[in-house]
Amino acid sequence: MGIDIVSNILLAPYTTLKIGGLAKYFTVVKTEEQLVESCSWAKKELQRIFVLGSGSNVLISDEGFNGLVILVDIKGRTYKPGENRDEGIADVKAGEVWDKFVLESVNKGCTGAECLGGIPGKVGGSVVQNIGAYGQEICEIVEKVRFYDVDKKDFDEYSNNDCQFSYRQSVFKGDFNKIIVSAQFKLKKDTELVIKYKELMEKFGNTKPTLPQVREVVLELRKSKSMLVDASDPNSTSAGSFFKNPIINKV
Repeated sequence: MGIDIVSNILLAPYTTLKIGGLAKYFTVVKTEEQLVESCSWAKKELQRIFVLGSGSNVLISDEGFNGLVILVDIKGRTYKPGENRDEGIADVKAGEVWDKFVLESVNKGCTGAECLGGIPGKVGGSVVQNIGAYGQEICEIVEKVRFYDVDKKDFDEYSNNDCQFSYRQSVFKGDFNKIIVSAQFKLKKDTELVIKYKELMEKFGNTKPTLPQVREVVLELRKSKSMLVDASDPNSTSAGSFFKNPIINKV
């Protein structure tokens, strides 16, 4: 299929903050083969690599990036039964929009990601960041992650433990030598919902909400805080909730 590498592309339109200077080189990859070819080109031309998804958790300077920006747009979602009757495995490509996956999972009656709806970004970046909200974290459902190792020039897989997840961290964060191409998520089916977050518990009280109801309330809460990327809400022009809560060892 080949690759199309262009020069001097303004990065601002590719970020949710609409900020960012020129990329010296820029390419969009829609297949694993294109990703390999792009990385090989960068190595040959002695260019640094910066990996971009939906640009929702980055702040790019006006100076831009002096190297090759690779926008990962590899798409695809498949589902299969898990080892146990109440489990399902979703294999999702890195370029899929995260919230579309959440919506589809909810519609299939699968639990595990319903509280993570509305978070801007793609699946690859969501794993890198170990996103979390309203009592859930993505690390709780990640089964394994497939990535391209730029240095080894080969694809590899990491288990959940290999990913070294911690609070908003993973082994992939800041390491553009390991570029995620897909992730497998283990979801539960036909199991009772467990609400952990105070705001959600107060909202539902003693009632037992359905999966769609949980998703809708999460979206309502996020929208009330301008945490949904919405063209009609100027306050939502943000990089998402990119702050980190302090970790306190003693109280």
